[in-house]
Amino acid sequence: MNEPLVEIIVAGTPIPQGSKKVVGKYMIEANAKTRPWRSAVSHEAYHHWQNQELLDQPLLLHVDFYFARPKSHYRTGKNSTMLKENAPVYHCGKPDTDKLIRAIGDSLTGIVVRDDSRFVILQ
Repeated sequence: MNEPLVEIIVAGTPIPQGSKKVVGKYMIEANAKTRPWRSAVSHEAYHHWQNQELLDQPLLLHVDFYFARPKSHYRTGKNSTMLKENAPVYHCGKPDTDKLIRAIGDSLTGIVVRDDSRFVILQ
């Protein structure tokens, strides 16, 4: 694939796109933090892609998520800045990666890509 490169960096804790709930006649995100996160991603995407044609071909989406380590991953006392030997290398808990990706895809739709279904390879 020889697709255009759009690289964005969004500061903050990644928030998953989870379920929706019905409030009156409207569907809203069950997690109140989802909308601000998606808005931040959309804002950065628009900043880098504004006034360009929406992509409408098969695309590769590469995303890196970074999370703060919990205090329990670190030693104590004078070594409190060092990781414990058994601290995991990868984040393998909640939030689920697939829900994080859904939030990114939806945030890029209509700004960079015509529809997030165009992401055919995920890395």
